[in-house]
Amino acid sequence: MLATATLCTRIEAVSDTGKSYSKYERLHLKGGKPVAPKDYAGKYYLRVSENGKRKWMTFRTVEEALAAQANFTTNIDRQRKGIPLLPAVEADSINGVAGTIAAAVDEFIKYSESREADWRNGADNGLSPNSVIAYRKAMQDFKASCADFKASNMSELRDDTRGEAVLLHFKTWLRANVIRKKGKGAYSDSRKFTVVNQFLARNGIKMKTDRTFNPNDEGVIKHADVPRVKKPSIGDVVYYTPEDLTAMLAAADGVHEKSNYLSDDLKDLVMLLLCTGMRDEEIQHLTWSDINWANGDGKMKITVQDKKQWDWRVKDHEKRVVSPDKNAILKARLKARQAGKGERAQRSGSELLFPTHLGTPDQNFADRVNALQKRAEKKGHEFSRPDARSHILHNFRKSYGTYQMLQGVPARNIQRDLGHSELSTTERYLAVVDEPDQVRKAYDAVK
Repeated sequence: MLATATLCTRIEAVSDTGKSYSKYERLHLKGGKPVAPKDYAGKYYLRVSENGKRKWMTFRTVEEALAAQANFTTNIDRQRKGIPLLPAVEADSINGVAGTIAAAVDEFIKYSESREADWRNGADNGLSPNSVIAYRKAMQDFKASCADFKASNMSELRDDTRGEAVLLHFKTWLRANVIRKKGKGAYSDSRKFTVVNQFLARNGIKMKTDRTFNPNDEGVIKHADVPRVKKPSIGDVVYYTPEDLTAMLAAADGVHEKSNYLSDDLKDLVMLLLCTGMRDEEIQHLTWSDINWANGDGKMKITVQDKKQWDWRVKDHEKRVVSPDKNAILKARLKARQAGKGERAQRSGSELLFPTHLGTPDQNFADRVNALQKRAEKKGHEFSRPDARSHILHNFRKSYGTYQMLQGVPARNIQRDLGHSELSTTERYLAVVDEPDQVRKAYDAVK
């Protein structure tokens, strides 16, 4: 029999004869979140059934119950594949949160590291190697912040006043102690709080109030106090103007001869980011075999797909084919790059387009483009908006989407090229452009 884990509440009901009784009611999802009865303030239950045997598990919060549900179903899948099982999430039979924060953090890090095996086997619950690094860093920062605040026991996090003070201190501590590198959005404060939220939920603690699910079930801190990424409005979408692009390409000339990336290397990188809309990690793992030079229409096409040899997978497991913009110009640049012409450095025979000197994927694109933009500023260029100097790699994707829109490409096609699962996400990549005809003509001249 297939194993199941059903999330339920227990409510009071009245029979036809007027007699009161308790019954379990299954929770259904709405918008990805469970919907409990109005004003529900009771406990949550998992009805676990495996091989015909049923048992009930009780939890204090819905987050804790959801974590246990995901843990249970994931372990069934891991058991079938012969992968070591994840540690069990504690039920409400244990009163309070025992142990030290340091020990709980170490356990959560080990749990996160164990999820990498799920990722390698294609499970949705898995974490990529880069995500594991981000989780580990977030929890190490949280542990250091707690030590700085003299908070040592998990029970302190359950106390409303003390727990709120610990989390607010973590918010302040991040601003004072963490160096933020441009283009590294995965390590932002909002991402770290997301990880800490999962850590607390695994230990039966609700971090924040939830305005949509159950406002009466308050968390440790208010919803407004949690750092979050502000989604841009229509007028806030940042893209590189043709003048910005021309200045960056011009700044690549005269780069120091001892630099790892010479002039043509930098120009190839900028043009590939701009003309494909691919994510930086997708280009980092791009190989020559991914490029189809000769198609029926004579245009080059690039396949974005998993690279098992480097333990890397496409986001959302979605293999796709991209037909680059400025196809003829980019094709000529990449053909010359493959032939090793011009100033391009020797690449030790690597199959990657942009390898390190060891032949491995280069993960320093953000630093290289940041340095390129600094050189453009030293030459007198002022970027169209200050925001163009933040999230510098992601801005190329917004530039690609915006220029495709100016050329009349349907939004659904742009969504496919960018690899978005939702059209609403693509719409946040399309900027408002004054004088679109003039901008389109200026963009066509960039090469």
